[in-house]
Amino acid sequence: FDDSWVVKDSAPGGPANGTVIPSFNGHVARLLWLETEDQGVLKCHSREKTCRNLASWRTKMSEEACNRLNGSWLAQLSMAMLPHIDAPLISAFVERWQPDTNSFHLPFGEMTIMLHDVWYILRIPIEGHLVDDQSSIDALKGHVAELFGMSIGDLTGGPDGGESHWAGRGVSITSIDYFCRRRQPTRCDETKLTGWLFLLLGCTLFVDKSGNKIRSRDIVEALEPDSIHEFSWGSAALAYLYRQLGMASRYSCLGIAGCLTLLQCRIYEYFPCFRPHRERHVIGPGYPRSMLWNVRCEDKSTARLQSIRRRLDMLQASEVLYNFFCFVYYTDASKDVPRTLMVGCIRYRDIVEPYMPDRSLRQLGRVQVVPMDILAPEFAMRPGTPVNKYSVKHSAAFADWT
Repeated sequence: FDDSWVVKDSAPGGPANGTVIPSFNGHVARLLWLETEDQGVLKCHSREKTCRNLASWRTKMSEEACNRLNGSWLAQLSMAMLPHIDAPLISAFVERWQPDTNSFHLPFGEMTIMLHDVWYILRIPIEGHLVDDQSSIDALKGHVAELFGMSIGDLTGGPDGGESHWAGRGVSITSIDYFCRRRQPTRCDETKLTGWLFLLLGCTLFVDKSGNKIRSRDIVEALEPDSIHEFSWGSAALAYLYRQLGMASRYSCLGIAGCLTLLQCRIYEYFPCFRPHRERHVIGPGYPRSMLWNVRCEDKSTARLQSIRRRLDMLQASEVLYNFFCFVYYTDASKDVPRTLMVGCIRYRDIVEPYMPDRSLRQLGRVQVVPMDILAPEFAMRPGTPVNKYSVKHSAAFADWT
């Protein structure tokens, strides 16, 4: 058992003890402090091209199908994803993320991504059932095979002998598009809606690092298009992003997945110095705020990453727009999204992550007090390398909405 990542004594550039951030010795910031290694700019995984295809696909659906998609409270996501992800900006903030507290550690204190941030930026449901289904692989294969109109055995072969429809636990994006869109004359509206929502979830909220595949588990909720709005997709997306940030903070990690549009827009909202130089779009009331930002393809060099690091080192609390959404909407964010002040855990299937807004109360215009002790996991393995051993277990009982 390698516990070199666990803080036992005073850590150079880090904590004096391991009571708050015990995994600092496996953090990329430790090597940057010691000047022994620089992992550079992370590869930021996104599915922007597929999102464009989804938006185009939607324009060819019937009016009834479009109305049902609108009722999902997720349809806007196909247009809400940023066309360009700023990899150096994301990388610099990942280096400030501490998975033990699920917050960014900045020169003037902690900040985090809260549930009300998810609501305003993406406009997806925060209230609702937990996304906690953990169907077996065999059951998931059965659902995908039925969606494609084939036997489970045929899932290993692609259209016209092409790539596999199913590999590992992922489903080919090309196959979903082929069987649920391009074969429209032979497929019913239910198949088209399920395929569309299945792709949407995997290409917006739960992006992984597989490239041409999406996670198979999201088909379970997509099979019921008219009740998919009953789930708390906001808390699920945030739990998944928290986990991806935690893994990306390890010094051996070279990339990051998750909903990076949420992360990047959250940076824009609170830190004006990092906003794009071009003017913002004009959006109507109720639209995702991610659609405000007129982003472009930024320089992805290490030199720009180092420049952003220096700017973060000099950042003052007076440069941060605390309580920003309250000023924009003339309301109290904690009233619009009551759960944003909940202290507990949030969940996406087998991923359970601590949610501790009491560490970042200034974001809501409140006075920062000494926070409660961190919600420590039952088991944690956060080594610096290899990153595929990263594992954290919190009791699912802490992620109870009732």
